[in-house]
Amino acid sequence: MKMKYLVMGGIVAFSLILSACGSFSMEGVWDGRDQDGNAAVLTFKEDSVLVDIGFKTAYTYTLNKDQSIITFQKEGKNESYTLKRKDDNNIILYNQDKEETLSLERE
Repeated sequence: MKMKYLVMGGIVAFSLILSACGSFSMEGVWDGRDQDGNAAVLTFKEDSVLVDIGFKTAYTYTLNKDQSIITFQKEGKNESYTLKRKDDNNIILYNQDKEETLSLERE
């Protein structure tokens, strides 16, 4: 009986580890530049982000299910960007409406 619980616990633990390994996280500090060379530092924590472009502004954000679009929210306004991952430490955000590109590297 003990062996059965041990095996089941091992399977559950292994499944949780596998599911965590495949997920991408925005959390952390990202250093970047826009298409004009202006610097930006974005600090992501859980569902919020602090954007520093010479002055600091806080937003909440969400990623869509396949993590290809990130939407920033502040005071009822939404700004969506296409998110292209080069790898887990380098991404590009693009907003077609504003014709704005932001290249970010995780610090």
